[in-house]
Amino acid sequence: MRLVLSCTTAFVATAFLGLACATTDTAPPRPRFANATMGIATDFSDQWTIYTDRKSAPDAVKEQFPVDKGPDEAPLLLAVRSTGDAYGRVWVEPVPRSWDAAQYFAYLHRVFGQQTDIFEVTKNDALDAVRWSYRDRNIGTDLVYLETVTVRNGFGVRIGYWTFGSSMSLHREEFEALSDAWRFRDEDGQWKARWAGLTGKLSPAGFESIALTQPDQTSHGCALGDRQLLYEVRGSKGRLYLFGSVHFGEPDNYPLPEPIESAFKQSQTLIVELDTTNLATQREITKLMQVLGRLPEGEHVRDHLEPGTYRRLEDAFSELGVPFRSFTNLKPWALATVLTALKMQSLGYLPRYGVDHYFLERAGTRRVLPLETPREQLGLFDSMDGELFLAFILLGFETMEQDVEDIMRAWRCGDADDLEALVVASPSALLPGADALIERIYYDRNERMADFAARRLASPGDHFMVVGAGHVIGDRGLVALLRERGFEVISR
Repeated sequence: MRLVLSCTTAFVATAFLGLACATTDTAPPRPRFANATMGIATDFSDQWTIYTDRKSAPDAVKEQFPVDKGPDEAPLLLAVRSTGDAYGRVWVEPVPRSWDAAQYFAYLHRVFGQQTDIFEVTKNDALDAVRWSYRDRNIGTDLVYLETVTVRNGFGVRIGYWTFGSSMSLHREEFEALSDAWRFRDEDGQWKARWAGLTGKLSPAGFESIALTQPDQTSHGCALGDRQLLYEVRGSKGRLYLFGSVHFGEPDNYPLPEPIESAFKQSQTLIVELDTTNLATQREITKLMQVLGRLPEGEHVRDHLEPGTYRRLEDAFSELGVPFRSFTNLKPWALATVLTALKMQSLGYLPRYGVDHYFLERAGTRRVLPLETPREQLGLFDSMDGELFLAFILLGFETMEQDVEDIMRAWRCGDADDLEALVVASPSALLPGADALIERIYYDRNERMADFAARRLASPGDHFMVVGAGHVIGDRGLVALLRERGFEVISR
């Protein structure tokens, strides 16, 4: 099977399934803060003001969390102490369901360890919790954090408090008490203390020290630093680093090999297919999906599919354990994107760990330039033969796990030839007419992307362009197209 993925596909499941958490009331006794979706709650003293909407938070808190990040990246809670020198937040993100707190912390260490000074890391196996204190070197001020990490129902939960380094001794005991006060709802719907019995000091609370180890970057069958889909393109005035990405990923993908990280660090511009971390973009995608992705009122998708395709579609949703009845008013192309996203996530590949998302989170002061608009991407899908697209996805549904493993291995190893064979080569051998899908989804867009890159190369500066690997490879991919346009392209 050839996987047909776009960065919009990675956002579709969230748009339709409502994965972003919402704060709701719960039955008494009601904690001061409760999130029924996540099943976590806590009480704060009157010394703390709680914000569940970032827009209403004070500037001192907003500085820690950029306002252009969307709801799936938002903390469940932000808090500021009345003294103005201490802050708190609860951060939630999807993680593989097989993970425990130690595995989640290992991921955090891999991704953020290089930018932090870590003072202490302890764990409590009985409570499935890890607690660490650290300084974030990426922030200009001297802020020190105390954070407790746990995992619940496929979500990583980070409960953190921070203050200025000189004030930590004043707030440490309070931070630990606040961390210990968090409650998780049990099966009976009652709020119980998740860390009942914990006191201020870590060791008496049952926490033991963790020895930090460096991440293994050779665990995928190839040396990650030897080859990667990274290319340097030189123009008359500028330089562009072109990197072929995957839109879904695993935490173990990070950090990326040093040449990729280095190219990104020295670039002033980040170019992506679509900025899905931008709140306005997310809202537009959700709105367009309601308009372009749904059938007219009263219509059912079975009326638009061959009987055999419809039966395979029902079976696929049943295999995933997702109620199909919630999606029967979607157009076939929208069902294909939802099904792909759900299957990828069931295999542990999450959009949260997609490469474009990874760089967007770290854009900082870089200018972010999207290659396309949400309407252009979704309009492309809506203009295709939706039944053919869905049939193509369903054809390889049973073998998708192995297909994804092969694609991820080829991507990690920088094997452009294998990727071409797995992603874009001869789809009509699998399903008559499927070549037209690849033409529209990859090759037509490649021409426009190459034109965009050429314009950036005529301007001074270093640019980092990250697009799906399927756009980079092959004789009609971006590397070949940029060489045809007269640019020097060097594999890095």
